[in-house]
Amino acid sequence: MKDLTISIVNYNSKEHILKCIESIYAHGEGIDIDVYVVDNNSTDGSVDDIKKNYPDVKLIMNNENRGFGDANNQVLKRFNSRYCLITNPDIIILSGTLQELVKFMDANKDAGAVGCKVLNPDRSLQYSCRRYPSFIMSISRGLLIDSIFPNNKIIKKYLMMDSEHDKVMPVEWLTGCCLMVRHETIKEVGTFDKNFFMYFEDVDICRRINKNWKVYYLPDVQMIHGYQSNSRRIGNLKHKLIHLKSAIYFFKKHGLFTNNTDVLQEN
Repeated sequence: MKDLTISIVNYNSKEHILKCIESIYAHGEGIDIDVYVVDNNSTDGSVDDIKKNYPDVKLIMNNENRGFGDANNQVLKRFNSRYCLITNPDIIILSGTLQELVKFMDANKDAGAVGCKVLNPDRSLQYSCRRYPSFIMSISRGLLIDSIFPNNKIIKKYLMMDSEHDKVMPVEWLTGCCLMVRHETIKEVGTFDKNFFMYFEDVDICRRINKNWKVYYLPDVQMIHGYQSNSRRIGNLKHKLIHLKSAIYFFKKHGLFTNNTDVLQEN
């Protein structure tokens, strides 16, 4: 069994994905790695560039955009390695990160998932480990109200801005831009819920993992995330509606509308 499978979902990410793959191969020494790219019907020529430059990458071609979770499931349902790293095409892997994540999972058998410190391109901290959201907070994020009131205490608590980010700690959930999962954990809890086209699929799977395992934040190693999220652009109505639909489904699925405080107090 290989050490690590890396799953990258591509949708017209030509500007970023080649750099992502390059960083994986540049910093994957000592690890037996399979790299998968699941393409959601891109039209920007990125697939041809991947085939030309990285023939060892395993390509899964979809004839439609299946979303983030369902596309990653095509890898999660078939990967044959001890761990699988879910990552975004605008991620840059840094030296030692993959090795330390694998080492941590090997040493901590209670870890169902782990993520490293995520940095913005300017090397400032990106808040990738978070507390479970409330519905009101989720809507405020979807509507970019947090951009208007950046010092909101509820948002700061949700993003764990009140916590130190320089120590290993179990957390409630990690964003899907950098999420390493254990093979046995996925066999037990299942893959991403495909009913989330985009958004909340990472909250949902971490919540399921946290029932019998732990989700850890590992700050000693880092990745850089370009954070090319359309959802954070003012005026993108389509993405706001997708975010709202996913939020409603998440809170209905977990029965959190009736007792919304549960989602803030778990773990």
